[in-house]
Amino acid sequence: MIQSINSSTMLPCTALAVKKIIEAEKIETYGRNAVVIGRSHNVGLPIAIILGADRSKGGFDMTTAICHRATPTHQLSKVCKTADIIVSAAGVPGLVDSSMVKPGSLLVDVGLNRVKSKQNNNTTRDVVIGDFNKNVSQVECRLTPVPGGVGPCTVACLLHNTLLAAKLQHGLES
Repeated sequence: MIQSINSSTMLPCTALAVKKIIEAEKIETYGRNAVVIGRSHNVGLPIAIILGADRSKGGFDMTTAICHRATPTHQLSKVCKTADIIVSAAGVPGLVDSSMVKPGSLLVDVGLNRVKSKQNNNTTRDVVIGDFNKNVSQVECRLTPVPGGVGPCTVACLLHNTLLAAKLQHGLES
């Protein structure tokens, strides 16, 4: 368990990236609702812990629900409609659509899905899409792009963790 999240705490890179993105949005999180879709040990669960953790320990003080790819659609829809923040890391293209999104919410798309896309000349090519359906853009909300959103921030957090590990190893960080 995470006892405290501070500047010398090593967190999984993607979870740290999501934390940084939420902090950058400067939204009030205290007592609000969050949904994490995905329960992997490196992404979904650490994100859920950070969202629900006490603010004094580096968390966001949110009421957090965890769903996953096997959560029935009607249940997923019900819980997402109440969420101020939805983080999807399920790896299911288009899993969350506009009918599930509350206006004003923050949508963090961690999903990375390669799918075939039909081109004008009847050929196909691989494209990368996230877990949120394109139609969520019809709802007044904030959505991280795929590609180009959480991924580059994760790389930056990997560099952060590398530097932190070197500092800790050499006694330069307490």
